[in-house]
Amino acid sequence: MSKERRYVRALYDWDAEEAGDLSIQCGDIIEVKLEDDGWALGTLEGREGQFPVNYTEPYNRPAVPAPPPVPTRKRDSLVSLPKVSDKDEDDSKNQENVDSKWGKSLNQTEDGPPPLPAAISMSNESLNIPEKEIKEFGGVGG
Repeated sequence: MSKERRYVRALYDWDAEEAGDLSIQCGDIIEVKLEDDGWALGTLEGREGQFPVNYTEPYNRPAVPAPPPVPTRKRDSLVSLPKVSDKDEDDSKNQENVDSKWGKSLNQTEDGPPPLPAAISMSNESLNIPEKEIKEFGGVGG
């Protein structure tokens, strides 16, 4: 035997005054657990507490209609994927080949990335930058 749930809708805002009270705002739908002497015990959004009944009105929660039946599906009627041709298979093999060689160059070794370009590894002396200018711009001598 299932007990029918009872709900009320808040007509006014009311802030909890003591521990165990439930603050409510106008329009809140609260499930009532117990009611006694002008106060109700209810739950709202996972919170439970007491609130004044005269700040609420009875509320009949609309019944949720049962969903309509799901139509029978015809597997081939809506979407049919194109068949993969031999050419498409060759293209995918080429893509795999490109992916496996990604980032490799003629100078790259199997142990790591290619060596740094010579311009990056040059020292300040080989670039002919006077020591005075390096110090003025906060550079480090090489």
